[in-house]
Amino acid sequence: MPACASWARRIGLLAGLSAFLAAPGAAVDIETLVMPGPVIEGHADVESECTRCHRPFDRSAEDALCIECHEEVGKDLRAAAGFHGKAKGLAATPCRSCHTDHEGREADVVGLNEAVFDHLSTDYPLHGAHRAVSCSGCHEAGAKHREASSACVDCHRAEDTHRGGLGEDCAACHDEEGWKRARFDHGKTKFPLEGAHEEVACRLCHADEKFKDTLSDCATCHVQADVHRGLFGPKCGDCHGVVTWDRLGFDHDRDTNFRLTGKHASASCRACHPKDLYGDPAPRDCVGCHREDDVHRGRSGRECQDCHDTRVWSRIRFDHAKQTRFVLHGAHEGVECTSCHMEPAPKSLTLPEDCAACHGGEDPHRGGFGRDCARCHTDESWKKVRLRR
Repeated sequence: MPACASWARRIGLLAGLSAFLAAPGAAVDIETLVMPGPVIEGHADVESECTRCHRPFDRSAEDALCIECHEEVGKDLRAAAGFHGKAKGLAATPCRSCHTDHEGREADVVGLNEAVFDHLSTDYPLHGAHRAVSCSGCHEAGAKHREASSACVDCHRAEDTHRGGLGEDCAACHDEEGWKRARFDHGKTKFPLEGAHEEVACRLCHADEKFKDTLSDCATCHVQADVHRGLFGPKCGDCHGVVTWDRLGFDHDRDTNFRLTGKHASASCRACHPKDLYGDPAPRDCVGCHREDDVHRGRSGRECQDCHDTRVWSRIRFDHAKQTRFVLHGAHEGVECTSCHMEPAPKSLTLPEDCAACHGGEDPHRGGFGRDCARCHTDESWKKVRLRR
C-alpha cells in the first residue's frame, strides 16, 4: 500500500501543477520551476533566462552558448592560445565537465587548483626563478588569472635600476634564471667591449643610467687617469690599449719618423711635448729642445747632432782631424771652440787656417816677418820658438 500512496502523491502534485499553470495569469516557464539550484553570482543577471545557457532537449548546444558569452575563451580556442586553447584535449571537452553551475551564488565554478595547475598550458610558461614565485606574486586577488600581465616591467618595475631609461623590453638583457644576471651583448653595439672593458660595471660608463648617445671617446671615462691633463688631446687610444691603461701600445720608433735613441728613450713625453700633442707637435731638430743646453749660443748652427749624440749631451763626438782640414795639435787641443769660432754659424765654420788670423794680436813683429808664423813658432806653445831656415 505504501507504493500506491506514493504514486497518489505524485499524481496529486502533477494535477495541482497543471491546474496552477492553467490558471489565468500563471505564465511561468516550466524550466524555471525545475531549476536545480541558484546560479553563481556572475550569472545571476541571466538566471531567469534559461535559454541563454540551455536549449530544450539539446545539451550539445550548451558549449556554443557558453562561448557566445565568454568571447575571450572562444578566441583562445580558435587561435589555440591561452589555457583553453593549449591544454591538451580541452577543446573537445564540454564546458560543463569543468564548470558546473546551479550550485549557489558563492559556488566556485572555475575549480582552479593552483597547487597542480600546469602553467606550461598557458601563453606564459614558467622557467627559471619564475617557477618558485607564488601565484599571488603575479595574479592579483579578485582579478581573472588570464588578466595577469606578461610584461617584465609590470612585476619588476621596482627592481629596474635603469629607471625606465632602457625602455620596457627587460628580456633583451635579463633572463628568468636571475634578474641580476644580464646577458646583453655589447659586441653588437658600435662599441664592442675588449680587454679590461669587459669587466667594467655598466654604471661606470653609463652614469645616471644613460645608455643612448653615450660618448665613446676614451677621455670621457679616463679624464681622471689622464696624467697629461688634456695636453695630448682626446685620442688616448693612439697610445693606450684596452688591456690595461698603464700599458702603452704606442711605439715611437714605429709610429713616428723620430726614433728614440739614447737618453731620448727614457725621457718623459712631457719633456718633448709640453703642449698639445696634435695642435702643437714637438720639434724634430735638436735645438728645438736643447736651446738652453747650447753653450755655443747658436754660433755653431742648429745641426747639434754633428757634435753631440743622444747618449750624453755633454759628450762631444766631433773629430776635428777627420771632419776638417785643420788638425789640432799641442796647445790647440785644449782650446775652447769659441776661442776660434767666435762668430755665429755658418761664418764661424769657415775660419781662415793661417796663424795670423788668430794670433795677429800676439805678434810682436807686427807683421814684419809675414803671416807664416809656423816658421818659428810651434803649436806646443806660442812663446816657444824653433827658427827654421
